[in-house]
Amino acid sequence: MKKQTTIGIIAAAAILIIGLYFYRSGPSQNPNINENQITPIGSETVNIDLASSTGTKTRAKPSLERAIPENTINLDVAYRERIISDLNKTVVALKKDESSYQDWIYLGLYRKILGDYEGAKGVWNYAIQLSPSEEVAYINLANLYDLSLKNYAQAEIYYKKGLEINPKNTETYRNLHEMYRYRYTQDTNAAADTLKSGIAKNPEALDLYVMLARFYAETGRASEARAEYDLAIALANKQDSTSVAAELEKEKATIK
Repeated sequence: MKKQTTIGIIAAAAILIIGLYFYRSGPSQNPNINENQITPIGSETVNIDLASSTGTKTRAKPSLERAIPENTINLDVAYRERIISDLNKTVVALKKDESSYQDWIYLGLYRKILGDYEGAKGVWNYAIQLSPSEEVAYINLANLYDLSLKNYAQAEIYYKKGLEINPKNTETYRNLHEMYRYRYTQDTNAAADTLKSGIAKNPEALDLYVMLARFYAETGRASEARAEYDLAIALANKQDSTSVAAELEKEKATIK
């Protein structure tokens, strides 16, 4: 419980990052998102085609008349109707302005929620073609491949591309770390190295220090864990987060 409280305090500001994936200028509609209602459909063949994803190869514009799938993922009926309504409004907006990066991002989001992962993938890849220097579509695709399609090799490509564009997004480092640690475990150093890279680019990101300290502690690397806790505690005190520092001191004391 204390660990959850501590990380909740540290990561509270990260909630704002959620808005990033609905595009920086803010939503034109309320997406009514509940990610817990998205059910994975399994894995797929890796198809690494970053050239086409970054605009060096032309992609056909996705159809705005794509059929809405049946409710095979058992969304709440009222919630599903709201999402379909928002999707239809977005289609109308895109018919007026097909260059709107924001609306393509929304369209992919609604399709994903409705269980149309292929539709979401096509829309977000097209958004990348429209604006290859924006990170949002890359990160959305990374999350789609990671959590829904279970295609970790492809997710890795998009997470890294998102970080290449915006190395200050600490949420992406956390997501990539968790994928390496719990789901894509081929490289035993990747989980730690991801957090180290994030810390190097974001030396004031307390949550990354804490995550790395806990990773070391939970994987039996006691001396590294203590050293990382010391850095986290010092940073928490520097940031006047004395209650967080006190909780981290308690965690450090439990390392054997």
